[in-house]
Amino acid sequence: MTDPPQVWHYGLVARWWAEFNTDGPEIDYFRKLIERYGEPALDVACGTGRLLIPFLRAGLDIDGSDISPDMLALCSEKARREGLTARLYHQPMHDLALPRKYRTIVVCGGFGLGGSRHQDQEALRRFFDHLEPGGALLLDNYLPYKDADEWRYWVKEERQKLPEPWPSTGRRRQAENGDEIELRGRLAALDPLDQAALRRVVPNHAHPPKAMPVNRALALAGTLATGRRTSALRGRGAAAKGRAAIPILTSRHWANIKAIKSVISSSVRTSQ
Repeated sequence: MTDPPQVWHYGLVARWWAEFNTDGPEIDYFRKLIERYGEPALDVACGTGRLLIPFLRAGLDIDGSDISPDMLALCSEKARREGLTARLYHQPMHDLALPRKYRTIVVCGGFGLGGSRHQDQEALRRFFDHLEPGGALLLDNYLPYKDADEWRYWVKEERQKLPEPWPSTGRRRQAENGDEIELRGRLAALDPLDQAALRRVVPNHAHPPKAMPVNRALALAGTLATGRRTSALRGRGAAAKGRAAIPILTSRHWANIKAIKSVISSSVRTSQ
């Protein structure tokens, strides 16, 4: 169709999501909406199961899909540890082709990431095609003026200062097994007319287990380059220094507002 979306949700970044991105008010919010609109449900861009695992615990009939096989593997592992069965599909949302239709489709925090406007529009069509008559599409959308730190870059003179310099330190957290993982990120480009931002992230396995070489620890966490579109990566030699390559993520904030309004307005389908 077109180039695959360029996202960073692999390897150590996927592990970061699995270890530390596990809660939030959206879980109860969307659960109540699924109970209102009905099952079966689909969690698009389910990632490592932040919403999906609690929904399965609650006994909901729900499937999950995601573009990242690394995230899906971690989600499946988390579900198995709790004695849950997760039906997961490795599919980007613009290529969604699942064996059943749904009363409710949830897309929380994943729409417009890494793809093109055409892919966003196609994803909306795929969501609609996967809804049962009377079903509902529950879709959140990032507001381009939400992040005040980016406001100054709406001025042309300020955008010429991009990309931002890499921060000397990042967010560092300790994983369940004692490893420390650090994420450093920067804004690389912003287009206020296209309403898209380009960000880069460096995941750093700061302290792998003592008896395990750094490269082995990175391999166990999942490589960023294997099986991926390598043109989406930067810094090819970084992994040998104990740091993963630099994936990039494009966030298309509004992704054709007209198309979104059109699909949302008709997302509660009526029987013909």
